[in-house]
Amino acid sequence: MTSIKQTIQFSFLALLLALSLNSFAQEKLEVEHHVAASKVPEKAKAFVCELFPNYRMKWIKETSGNKESFEAKVKFHKKRISIEFSVDGTFEDVEEELELDDLDANLVDAMKEQFVQDFERCKIKKMQRHYSGNKEEITKLYTNLKVDYSKISQLYELVVYGIKDKEIHSYEYTFSKDGTFVSRIKNAESNTDNLLF
Repeated sequence: MTSIKQTIQFSFLALLLALSLNSFAQEKLEVEHHVAASKVPEKAKAFVCELFPNYRMKWIKETSGNKESFEAKVKFHKKRISIEFSVDGTFEDVEEELELDDLDANLVDAMKEQFVQDFERCKIKKMQRHYSGNKEEITKLYTNLKVDYSKISQLYELVVYGIKDKEIHSYEYTFSKDGTFVSRIKNAESNTDNLLF
């Protein structure tokens, strides 16, 4: 009888541990720090210089979970743009900062419907359009050439502070290009309690 009880207790503890690890895995923690251009792979630097010649560039090394990457940050036509590369300099994606006013009203309404479901109140802190896929087609977005959008994946990423059950948390939302909800990940931040709504 004792061994059955111990087995049940062990199984229950194992289940609790698995659930807590799963909950922890749903949090996103990103760490960024500046790096000298000399630390960045040459093919990444060459691509960015070709895409944005004569623009001032900041280089960042980002760690998100087990993944490390390099990002080039540039301001282009009053928009902040980030180009991400793997640690060996392989192109991964481009993100450009947006305002709600940049988007079609129907798209904004679809996003807001999701927030109404999830929170009592919320505030959008940051929003960006995310492009991945064919590097040559993405390059055309910034060189005034005709783009074949069938070769590009386009998403919207938003950082949202939301209040629910008297708690404030930060989340990263992802929506498809037509405003369909894709995912929500809780950001591992400790200073959200100081936000004013």
